[in-house]
Amino acid sequence: AATQDSPSSGYLAEVGVDNPLPWSTFATLADGSRFHFDGATVALHGPDGAFINSLHTFPTFFFTGAIAVDPSGDSVLVGESTTGDIYRVEMDGSGASLLANLPYNYDAVYEGPGSALVSAATCGFSCGNDIIRIDTLTGLTELVAQVSGPSGPVALSATGDLYYGPSLDAFPAPAGSGELWLFAASSLSGSGVLSDSDATVITTGLDIISSIAVDSAFGDVVVATNTYDSNFSVVADALTLLRYDG
Repeated sequence: AATQDSPSSGYLAEVGVDNPLPWSTFATLADGSRFHFDGATVALHGPDGAFINSLHTFPTFFFTGAIAVDPSGDSVLVGESTTGDIYRVEMDGSGASLLANLPYNYDAVYEGPGSALVSAATCGFSCGNDIIRIDTLTGLTELVAQVSGPSGPVALSATGDLYYGPSLDAFPAPAGSGELWLFAASSLSGSGVLSDSDATVITTGLDIISSIAVDSAFGDVVVATNTYDSNFSVVADALTLLRYDG
């Protein structure tokens, strides 16, 4: 609830945009409406959280995973982390198509219509994480990067640079052990598989990053950190002061 937040000076915890399904993953549209996946149903909710309509209901419950909206406006990429399947859910309500199996998928971001990058620890525990390009029309996949640690959050800048929040196998991770990385757009289009050494470290000393957002107008980066303690899920507003211009 907004009344439980402690916004820093100059910021506001907005009232009236509560998450109607606290256990769900969701992707936000430009108008503030949100596509939610609660493990069973993919549904559209308005900017105020009010239910609008259901797009698809799966026959069984899944633990949630990655979710992202295709910029073409025709579908939503939905991942589940029970078995690791990735689906394309049509916005017109006509159903869902299985695209690929990417175990422990965590986050996704679209590069453009029909092409998304998925963060998924496909090999399991304590063996690193993959960043995989997936064609959301055909389901074809391409390995883009293999990095250390469990699956972490991803976001793209307006110029196509990929921001990544690496995690640690230690749980809970030590305070201040989080970093923000950037993979240049030019490297993402190369033929080789990227690794930790290909990333530019933008900042260090954060708690482990759980999600990343990039301001489309100014390029500022905002992250949420997760300490798994009394400070659970903190928005690190200080990062809005950082702007990476390449």
